[in-house]
Amino acid sequence: RYRRDLHRVSTDDSPRIRRLPTLGPRALKLPVNLLTGLWAGLYLARGSEVLHGHCLSPFTLGALIGARLRRRPVLLKIGSTGSRGDVAKILNEGIGAYLWRLFLQAELFIAPTQPVAAELASQGARPDQVAAVPNILSHQNAACVEEKPIGRRRLGLPERLTVLFVGRLSPEKGLDRLLRAWPEVVAQLDAQLVLVGEGPQREAIEHTIKVLGLGNSVILTGYKPDPAPYYDAADLFAFPSYSETFGNVIVEAMSHELPVLSTTVGVVKQWPLDAPIERFEGDDPSVLSGPRDMRAI
Repeated sequence: RYRRDLHRVSTDDSPRIRRLPTLGPRALKLPVNLLTGLWAGLYLARGSEVLHGHCLSPFTLGALIGARLRRRPVLLKIGSTGSRGDVAKILNEGIGAYLWRLFLQAELFIAPTQPVAAELASQGARPDQVAAVPNILSHQNAACVEEKPIGRRRLGLPERLTVLFVGRLSPEKGLDRLLRAWPEVVAQLDAQLVLVGEGPQREAIEHTIKVLGLGNSVILTGYKPDPAPYYDAADLFAFPSYSETFGNVIVEAMSHELPVLSTTVGVVKQWPLDAPIERFEGDDPSVLSGPRDMRAI
């Protein structure tokens, strides 16, 4: 419960949602989340058959310890992989090796892709402790090219070539390099970049837009419960993430028949080479704006 206007308990949704407190300052956030998670594992797990942690966080670690004390099985999903991923962040801490051994007490890890499963195995997870379960998304009725201007008008977007990003505005999503590349894109094309999502990096993104003079070509929409209209209004989907396990939005974009420009993360590593994905590697933003990528698509 990171905002006071959020209800502690939501009873009008299914399943029932209980939001637990967190704090902003990192020095307090980490121990408070660990203790809050421990309480959740000890108290809330009394009436539960299994505890599911959606990422390797202090909150999840505390809940894991509490659930184990309650003799409840624990299932963990990895939130991100690679050098900036969940496991790497833990191991880079001063007592990271010890913390990772605690996480390895979970009964099962869910890996959305085989590269995630391989990373877990390389860090000591047993073969019977890892299950590869790909995410599944339903098919969408994609808008045809002729309908895209109509979709843009409905959303109040200018009639221009539209590049879309959907996701959390956080450092691992790579929006910094996408924005650094954008001035070169608009120097070549009459284009706009639409960022759908919310997160801790919003102020930094707004500052970058102002400093680079991108106010006329970059649009921040905030969080949208249903981003489907934005997929239908876009011409290209950009996914510049540094770290990812699967990347649901890549599959969502392709289900809307959008070509994708992506880093080689998540499900992209397993996608067929003839899929409508332009892959690039490295942190140099120039690879995002060259003719091989943007203008060709």
